[in-house]
Amino acid sequence: MEVVAVVLVLGGALIPLVLPLVRPPLLALRAVGGPAARLQALELRKAAIYGAIREVGFDLRTDKVEQGDYEQQIAVLKHEAVEVVAEIEKLKTNPPRASKTVERDIATVRERSRRETNAANRFCTQCGHAAADDDRFCAKCGTGMGAGQ
Repeated sequence: MEVVAVVLVLGGALIPLVLPLVRPPLLALRAVGGPAARLQALELRKAAIYGAIREVGFDLRTDKVEQGDYEQQIAVLKHEAVEVVAEIEKLKTNPPRASKTVERDIATVRERSRRETNAANRFCTQCGHAAADDDRFCAKCGTGMGAGQ
């Protein structure tokens, strides 16, 4: 019975030390969900790595791990942190682009919106009625819509 208790206590003490080493590989973060989901997953992984680094440092200061084990764990965590941060920077500096068809559709919608905004900003100086770009006379009062109007 005492042997079982000792094994359970040792197992419980080793879990925090082994857990950072049993991590999901970076390829698993490339799951379906698009770049935004991937970026969020990478940010969460980065925070977890930084937390693990702090935890290992605390374990060293409280004599829970030896210097050699500490250096080994820190080297692994730092290597993983560098990979994650590089992937985050890559996603932030090179955002994915849509297909040419989608980009063209977006440009068309933006141009149409710009034209509608310009048309809505032209008014009759006499009565204030909105006028289209190509109107020569106000549709409400008949006042001439000159080029400067």
